Amino acid sequence: MSRLSIVASDETYDYGLTTAHSMMDQSNCTVSDDGHDRKSVLAHRLSPSYDPEVPTSAFEDWSVIKFKSFDRPGVYRFNIQEAVGGDETIKTAFIPRGRGRLVNEKPCSINYRDARVPPLGDRVAYPTHDCRTQGGQSGTPMTVVGDDGTLGLFGINTGRTFFYSEWNGQGPRWYGRFIPLTPDRITAIQAELNELRVEE
Repeated sequence: MSRLSIVASDETYDYGLTTAHSMMDQSNCTVSDDGHDRKSVLAHRLSPSYDPEVPTSAFEDWSVIKFKSFDRPGVYRFNIQEAVGGDETIKTAFIPRGRGRLVNEKPCSINYRDARVPPLGDRVAYPTHDCRTQGGQSGTPMTVVGDDGTLGLFGINTGRTFFYSEWNGQGPRWYGRFIPLTPDRITAIQAELNELRVEE
């Protein structure tokens, strides 16, 4: 199971944001916390724009899921916020959760690069990062930590793609790719969360 971020809660349920491709096989899906407490996924909503047969829909590879709330201390919950940066490189020490840690202490950068191989096919600008990740981290929260300690979620990690360099003397290499939470995407996610809230 890929990673996820709890982005909403009520008295009974938690609601998580993860990748759509991780929810394509919907049988016996569970969520587990670090204490190995498991909750069954009770319902989920895929991004309305996601179609695994259409390469450009990789930009909409997200899903929201519903499960019984975790009630123990230490379960992280995230505030959704708009991604920042655009084409400029962002330096941060708080993304993503790698090797079992909520944050990486090693600064890493975010930028847009041209993908020239599957899953996107032709050259397409895609948000990338060079943060430490490993296999199975689709859905990992891309976060910043506020001065008050709140966790701001601005994107989700979706995998790795082989990118050519910007011809600055460096060879091509693998970069992580992620889906930034733009205003339109946040609106779509909130709409699906509202649908899950009323489902029983």
